[in-house]
Order: sequence, then C-alpha cells, then structure tokens
Amino acid sequence: MNKNRNEIIWKDIKSDFPILNNVTYLDSASTSQKPTVVINKINELYTKYNANIHRGVYIFSEKTTAEYESSKEKVKKFLNISDASGYIAYTLNATYALNQIARMMEETYLNEGDEIICSIYEHHSNFLPWIEVAKRKHLNLKILYEVNIENIKKTLNRKTKVLALTHFSNVTGDIFDIGEILDYVNNTEYLNNGKCITVIDGTQAVGKIKIDIDKLNPSFYVFSAHKVFSPTGLGVYYVNKNIENKIKPVNYGGDMVNHVETNSCILKEMPYMLEAGTQNYESAIGLKSAIEYIENIGIENVEERLKVLSDYLRKKVMNLDYINAINIEKFFDVLSFSIKGIHSHDIASFLSERNVFIRAGYHCAEPLVSYINHDESLARVSLHIYNDFEDIDKFIDSIQDCYKYLKIK
Repeated sequence: MNKNRNEIIWKDIKSDFPILNNVTYLDSASTSQKPTVVINKINELYTKYNANIHRGVYIFSEKTTAEYESSKEKVKKFLNISDASGYIAYTLNATYALNQIARMMEETYLNEGDEIICSIYEHHSNFLPWIEVAKRKHLNLKILYEVNIENIKKTLNRKTKVLALTHFSNVTGDIFDIGEILDYVNNTEYLNNGKCITVIDGTQAVGKIKIDIDKLNPSFYVFSAHKVFSPTGLGVYYVNKNIENKIKPVNYGGDMVNHVETNSCILKEMPYMLEAGTQNYESAIGLKSAIEYIENIGIENVEERLKVLSDYLRKKVMNLDYINAINIEKFFDVLSFSIKGIHSHDIASFLSERNVFIRAGYHCAEPLVSYINHDESLARVSLHIYNDFEDIDKFIDSIQDCYKYLKIK
C-alpha cells in the first residue's frame, strides 16, 4: 500500500542505498543505484535456491522459475498491462529489445517505399536500428524536430509504418505527451490496429512517473531494469496483441521451442518464443523487488519528489549566469548544461574529485546534442529519490569552484 506523502521521511531514503555513503551521485539517467532490499534479494537467490529456469523439476529450479514468472506479473501490474492487452518479454537490455523490434518489423512488415519516423530526441538505441533497417529495405526515414500532436498530425501519412519515439528525453528532460500522440494514431483509420507500429522508449520514464500501458495502447513499450533500481542485463518490452501477426523471433535456441526436428521446429507461444536461451533471471528477480520498493513509496510520491528536486535545482542553476542550461524552464529530473570555454569532460572530472558524480559527453544522443548545442558535448545532472537538497547544494558549490579555477582567464 502506498504511503501518504507526509509519512515519507525523504532524508532516510538515501540510507536504503548503501553505496551512497560520502558520495553525491547525480547520474541516475545512466543507471540507478540499488537499494538494500534488492541486494538482499539477489543474495538470497544465490545462497538459497539458484538454478536455471524452465529446465528443472527439482525445488531450486521450480523456485527460481516461480520468482522469474512472478516478476513479469509484477511488471504488468505496475504498468497496468492486462492479459487481454499484450505480453511482457525479457531480453538482454533495452537496446537489444529495440534492435529485436526493428529486425522483426523488417522481416515481417516493412517494404520498399514505406516510411519510418523518429524524433531528434531519440537515444541511439531507438535511432540507429531504424537507420540500418531503412538502408537495407530502401525505406524513407523522417526526423521530427518537434514532438507534439500538431507536428505528428502534419507528418504521419498512409506510408508511415513505424513511429519510434522516446517518452522522456535523457538530454533535455522533456516528458512528451505520448498519450495524446498514441490516441491520435489509434483513432486514425489508416494508422490504427497495427498499421503504424508505435515503438516507445520508456527507459527514462519507468520508475519515475506513473505509466498506464493499457491506456496508452502502444505497439511496443521498452525499458531497462537497471534504471529501475535493479541489476544490469535485463531489457523489458511490452508487445501489443494487435500486432501478434507481425511477431517473429530473430534469435533461436533453447527454451523457445516446443519441438525440434532436423529441418524444422515448433515455437512456443508468446512471449516465450522471443526469449531464446537462459534469461537473466537474477535481474528479473531483482526487478520484482525493486518495483515492490517503489510501490511501498508510491509512484505518485516518487514523481512529486522528483518535481520538488528539479524545481530546487532549476532555481539554483538559474542564479549562475555562466551556465548554458538546456530546457531550464521545463526540464524534469534531467538537466544538461555547458559552460563556455570548459569542456564537459573537464567539468565532470573536476566534480569527481569532490565526490560529485555527473555525466559528460553526447549521452548516446549525438544528433540531438549537436542540434541543440552546436556540436559541443554537454555535462548532465540526473536525479532520483535518493538525492536531496544537500546533494544539489554540493553540486552547485562544486560548479562554482569549477568555474573559478577552469574558466578562460
């Protein structure tokens, strides 16, 4: 049951994350830290019942399998995915999931002359696979520079077969109105019911804002477990049942078949046909624990806390006139910035010496960073619920020192 906001002692949240002693971690858009409950769950797995899933009739295997399957049920409940709506499939990471999706659509649906639309805001993982598919199949790839319903209505047409969008930019901190966009697609005759495949990258959104997949009704929705307080090595993707006829495995091997002969095989039903080989059950089990941790706090409370921290960071940064802050008026949770004359890597290195950890570079979104910052890389701060006002104050103090010592004389 979700806690009342006033019952949460936010300063105590940090103590749930043992790695955060004496460091200011501001790189959660890259990966989140892990709470003790998740670490303990993984330790329990490896000390109490570890065995491969779906392969054994002994108690360890049955226990691990049950935990793995209950993880999927937890994800479905957390994101409001009904059995009638679609499936949850696990794979190596979100990048791999997005590549799988692109390959499936290449093999089963896309034809020469079709159109793919991506936004300039995409992480490379939701951009590069579509570039390669477009090259191989001689497709038209269009780039949206503004993600809003007006631009969507002007751009989508009868040739549009894929619309690939991020829910939440890892560079600008924009949360796009994916609901409004998907509602338009799902209610337009020449786009709906899987005619236009909608691929939503939710890697920055899941665990930070409330998401209702049944209401959104995308074709695919993808996220990474490691950004939701879980171990690395697990990508999660939702597959809508209305495109089931377009689903075909791109990887083959153990545990995704019911029967194999020397020249053919009979595949398992969805979603298991998409899960060839041993899946990362460790991360799956950790993800269940992580979601339970978030549920105990309440996803609405998480979102509200991140708004409060974002507003505090916004106010502090706006007082520093030498910082070029991207989307300073509207950003949520993620703030990218530059300082004239100081390379982003030098900023990050300087702060690291003070145990303040931020990101620097192109953030796997080079077309976007080049577009908004004239080919210059950006430093980036990203927050989570284990951060507090003191973390932000230390970041600001360190930035002031950085500017003092490294600015152009």
